[in-house]
This record gives sequence, structure tokens and C-alpha cells, in this order.
Amino acid sequence: MVLVLWLFEPGLTYNTLNFYISLLELIALLEIGNAYFRIVPGNVLSSVLLHGGRIFVLYMLTWDTSNPTLGSSDTLNNHGPETLHISQDTAIWLLFLVWGIGEVIRYPFYILTVSEVQPPYVLTWARYSIPLLLMPIGFAAELWLLYVYSQELRGTFQGTFLWGYMFLYLGGPAILLKGVWKSRGKKLGSNKSKKN
Repeated sequence: MVLVLWLFEPGLTYNTLNFYISLLELIALLEIGNAYFRIVPGNVLSSVLLHGGRIFVLYMLTWDTSNPTLGSSDTLNNHGPETLHISQDTAIWLLFLVWGIGEVIRYPFYILTVSEVQPPYVLTWARYSIPLLLMPIGFAAELWLLYVYSQELRGTFQGTFLWGYMFLYLGGPAILLKGVWKSRGKKLGSNKSKKN
């Protein structure tokens, strides 16, 4: 859906999906509690990093569109209204597409796990393998959007804050990817031994 929207009107993607993705991502914050209380298998730190990063990126984009002072030419270092709005950046559709594919794989797996039903091997494989491809793409898109936005806010407190956040952000992907890689080894190794 995201790809189709982007092909016909690139700026439409964020405007159309913002409300729904923001709402679903706020609901997804429950995953932190689910991991903490062991309702589903998971790491609390990984959940905080994953959803915290997503919420920050969504907030950053919403902040830009909902705060009239951020849209003024003074705040944007006289780039003026002709400046391409960050929500129209190509990285938005890529980010939403990657997030969507990841969730379409993750949630059926979690539903089966919580229902105490053994997920099929192909779903287990997808759950623990595909994120190794999707996560770096998503991280790169998020980092690009942070960079673009920090350039729009050059010389402001918000711009300086974003540079600091980008610096700290670089550690999150490594932690998440390492966790997925370890989980993949555990889950797929045990599934392979059951099949043999």
C-alpha cells in the first residue's frame, strides 16, 4: 500500500498514514510491558530501543507539521515554504514499508506464541531471518530523516539535540541486530533439530 501511494503521489504517504502508524506504534508500546511481564518472549531493552526510536521519528515528523513556529522561514534558516517538507522525503515510504513488512511477520508469530500454538517453521524462519535484512534498511532511513531534519533546524536547540540523538542512535541498531542474530540461532537451531 505504501509503495502504491508513493508511486502516485510521494507527499501523500506520510499525510495518509501518519495517524494510523502513530496510533499503532503507541499501542505497540505495550510490547515493552509484555516483554517485562514475560507475556511474550522478548527483551525489554530491545523493545524500548525499537519502539522508542520509532516513536521519536514519528514525533519528530509530527512536530514539524503541527508546530507553526517550526514551519516559519526564521526557524528553517530562511529556507522558506518552498523547502521540501521532511514528510515528503522518499525515505518515509521506505521506512513505513520496512516497518509494515516487519510487523506483518512479527504479529502473527506473537499471536500464535501467546495462544500456545507452535508457529509453522516458515513463519519462525521469517520472524528471525527477515529482520536481519529489514532492520538495517529501517535504521538507515531513520538516520537519514534525522539528518535531513537536523539540517532544516541548523543553529537551533532542536537541531543540536538531533545531532546528539543521532550520535547516541548509532548504538541502538547494533544492540537490536545482535539480539535478533542470537535469537535466530536459538530458535532456528532448535527447529532444525526437531525436523531432523
